[in-house]
Amino acid sequence: RWLWTAGSKRAGYRWLQAYIERGGRDGASVRLYAEAVGWWRGLDAEVPAMVQTALAEAGATLCGTARDACPDVVRAVDDPGLARRLWHRTDGLARTRSPIEAAGWVSVGLRVWRDGGRGWLHNLAQRVDIDAIASAGELPLFAAPTLLRAAGQKQRARAALELAVEGAAILTAGQRQVVAHELAVRGDPRAVGLGYRIASPTDAAVDVRRLNQYWSRLPRGQDGAWPLHATRALESAGWNQELVAIAARHAVEPAASERLARDYAGSAVLSTARLLEVAELYRGLGDPARCRRWAERAAELAPRDADAVLAYGLCAHASGDGPAAEILITRAAGLSGDAGAVYARAAAELLGRGDPLAALQAGKRGLGLLPRGRQRVLVDVLIEANRRLDRQRQVAELKAALPATAEVKDDSTDREGDGVASWWRVATWNPMAAKPRALLLAAGEGAEQLPLELAVILVVGPADQARVAAEALGRFFEGRGMDEAVRVVERIGRGI
Repeated sequence: RWLWTAGSKRAGYRWLQAYIERGGRDGASVRLYAEAVGWWRGLDAEVPAMVQTALAEAGATLCGTARDACPDVVRAVDDPGLARRLWHRTDGLARTRSPIEAAGWVSVGLRVWRDGGRGWLHNLAQRVDIDAIASAGELPLFAAPTLLRAAGQKQRARAALELAVEGAAILTAGQRQVVAHELAVRGDPRAVGLGYRIASPTDAAVDVRRLNQYWSRLPRGQDGAWPLHATRALESAGWNQELVAIAARHAVEPAASERLARDYAGSAVLSTARLLEVAELYRGLGDPARCRRWAERAAELAPRDADAVLAYGLCAHASGDGPAAEILITRAAGLSGDAGAVYARAAAELLGRGDPLAALQAGKRGLGLLPRGRQRVLVDVLIEANRRLDRQRQVAELKAALPATAEVKDDSTDREGDGVASWWRVATWNPMAAKPRALLLAAGEGAEQLPLELAVILVVGPADQARVAAEALGRFFEGRGMDEAVRVVERIGRGI
């Protein structure tokens, strides 16, 4: 301990490591060892289970320092597949009071909502003791705004959001996604800018489509090169640049994009994960045939990998092959060891892709395979699927059978059915779409920012299109009784 605190970092680390390996358990020394591991090894540190147990007993943790020392829910922030599996696996467990775990559930709850589940804050309330967390002191930077908003502490939440935006450069892709959606929920246009730095293949595909539309009228070189300012925007983004290159080329020459995809997938020794990334990217680009081909390759490479087989089934569904999708989803359920969770995930995915009937079929199969304590999420999917099919009697029966759960007041992510994430996505790649922009603004906390935001929105295109957008916005706000917003829109419209 003296060597480390005196500044002899290498010798101090070696002596502390030897002390721990020989069974030393003094609390101060164990915590100092955790600090030393972070100093020398960083995120790639491999921490033996025995050492992790000693750290836990001493009240220390390497989570945030070493990847393998974090609970699953923390690692799920940047692992969408783990997030979905974890949500179903933990249904019915006690709500956490750990700030670092609560931050993980903020991200997981967001993904569940985006996949077609209940509202973001509703999901959070099922896994987190929100009141206890809000009074726990320091909260993780990216999750603090959402946790404080859930607790009703609006002023602290606003201040925390500003800090999170300022510190976005040090956040991971999954953490930036949480902050971007928190901005979108509040109707803050900075959500779009921060969203450019989200690393999901689907998100990259959506934003590349937006950029293609925005610059479609500008001249390009013979090789289809993007304009200089578009290229700079892509280079500064936090995406996987190889995936972005595949997506950008797809808009000009789909066959060439596949050559880039083959290079990307073939550069890894075990490329199943990359094959699935490419499949997801093509799905986001609206190319179900290529989605299916790439997912099929992943399933052939790992025929007993439930995630790969499920992705193949979902891509088959996107390409219009319902029977094949049903067979593959059933096979994935059988391979997984937790068939109910796979059916629940498939039902949520199918519902999110606009097929409530297929979602019902998958959901009904999974419902009987889940214990009662883990059925809530799937029942929510079944309720929404029946609602979209106008089966009101089944909706009422399912609601009556639901157990009581914790609720959060004023969960703006539950408004308007489509969800704020959908409004935001549409708004990013369709600059003149009036309704999603209006919905984003309406989800905010007042009309005081409307003049600036509407001015930005309405001047991005030609004057005739801007006037049409102004009229549409005015009608939308008038229907909601937002008189002040209507007057602002009219003033801006007259000035176009």
